[in-house]
Order: sequence, then C-alpha cells, then structure tokens
Amino acid sequence: MTIEPGEQPRRGRPVKLCHSHSFATSAHQDRIHRPTRKTAMAARSQNPPVTRRLGLRRLADATRLASRPVLREHGFALPAILTDWAAIVGAELASDCAPERLSRSGSLTIRVAGPCALELQHRTPEILERIAGYFGHRAVTRLRLVQGPLPKSTPLARAALPALSTADSAALQCATAVLAETPLRRAIERLGRAVLADDARRSRQRLEPRNGPSL
Repeated sequence: MTIEPGEQPRRGRPVKLCHSHSFATSAHQDRIHRPTRKTAMAARSQNPPVTRRLGLRRLADATRLASRPVLREHGFALPAILTDWAAIVGAELASDCAPERLSRSGSLTIRVAGPCALELQHRTPEILERIAGYFGHRAVTRLRLVQGPLPKSTPLARAALPALSTADSAALQCATAVLAETPLRRAIERLGRAVLADDARRSRQRLEPRNGPSL
C-alpha cells in the first residue's frame, strides 16, 4: 500500500500590519471594553464611595486647641464664678471685689479695693464655704487677694432675668422642685425663665393689632 503525498499549501510570507492599522484595532478594542454611563452608574450604586466626615473632626480639633489657652489661664469653673459672683458671695462683697483667675490647684485670685482687703481676708473661710456650696464641691481651695482698682465693667456679666407672670413663675418652680439646689438647677431655671419670657413676648406680638397703611 503506497501513500501518496497530498498537496501542501504554499507557505507565504507573514502578513505585517501597518502602525495605523494596529492603532485602529487597539482603539476599537478599547471602545468595546470601555464602560458605558449606565454600567458606571450601576457599579457606583453597588459600591458607593466612602465619605469621611472630616468637617466635624477638624472643627472639634480646632475648638479643643483654641480652648486650651483659656482653660489654662482661667480654669474650668472661672466662667461661672465671674458671671455668678454676686450670687455666690452676696451683693455687698461683690461690690468691693472681683475674681480674676483660677489656677489648676484651686487658687482663686481676687482683686480687692484697698480699704476692703482686711475685711475680705477675715471672711476668707466664709467665701470658700459659699463657693463650695454653690458648685457642690471644693472648686476653690484658697484665695489670693490682690489690692487694686476694680474693673469698671465685667465682660461676662449676665443680663437681668426677664420678669415672668405669676402663673409662669409658679409652673417653673414646680418643674424644678424635684432637683437639688445645684448649679445645674439654677442653669435650668435660667433657661426655663428665658424660654417662658420669649413665649410670652411672641404671644403679645401676635395679639397686637398690625398698623395698616396710612390714608
């Protein structure tokens, strides 16, 4: 049995693509695999971008950094001592002395008018007890008296509390009667008084007749 060789195809030269044709082919493949707008939106909905809440974090850091010098200079309890000094020591003593700064160790520096320095020195234990009773703990452990003229105005002095009606005042006292006599209760009373006074003012404005156009 003889095997006859078949016709073999002619082997020609390999076909070479020109540079422009290869570039067009790759560009066509890129267009095929390029995601459309619909596929991009679908992928974005499945994998939502992670948003970092850096605004609040930066604000908190900035507030903390800005408050450090104030806390170091005046102490944590000093704002309440400045604003409520007359309520703590009484109007008589408050007219002759003014608190200035509170150290971390609890030493309160008080500026005293010259003639009243000796009296205030004798009443130091009484003042310390009043401050402790006001805050509920020993926020101040000692007093440091400095003679000198008193400031003409206190920048942190509070405005006078608005007057309330008898019914509103009784309702506020009834609501805060369950709380102990602490700075928290006094703060709540001030807030409640301000809210009730604002509500009364708004009610009066609604009841007042509006002036029409003059003829």
